[in-house]
Amino acid sequence: MKDYEGAIKDYTKAEAINSNDDTLFYNRALLYSKVNDYIHAVIDYNKAIQINPRSSNYFCNKGVVNSKTKNFKQAILDYTKAIEIDPQNGNAFYNRGLAYYNIKNSQKACEDWKVALSLDIAADSKSLILKYCK
Repeated sequence: MKDYEGAIKDYTKAEAINSNDDTLFYNRALLYSKVNDYIHAVIDYNKAIQINPRSSNYFCNKGVVNSKTKNFKQAILDYTKAIEIDPQNGNAFYNRGLAYYNIKNSQKACEDWKVALSLDIAADSKSLILKYCK
């Protein structure tokens, strides 16, 4: 069994030693997500982004958390930033498509899923395109 809470405590101790390590906050955010503590996950993603604002993955994963909490408009902003940083981030296109779909914007959802498919995020994108896109 994985000790996510113990790992979170270890990262918190490490923060006292080095609070300028973006990967520390990123990894702890991932752990907070595993235990469904999305508020703290977003806080740590924001800290990681403040230290390293050029990480597409940080924005993409923050978007996932915002999607899980049904904050789709913020998730779209996060995914868009991830795409601006790395236009080859197929996961950001795929997930932004899901967020668009959840706010009833099927046209933009389909556009993003098609880009994701072209970037080899194929399996899920293809099935969503076939099901929801004309």
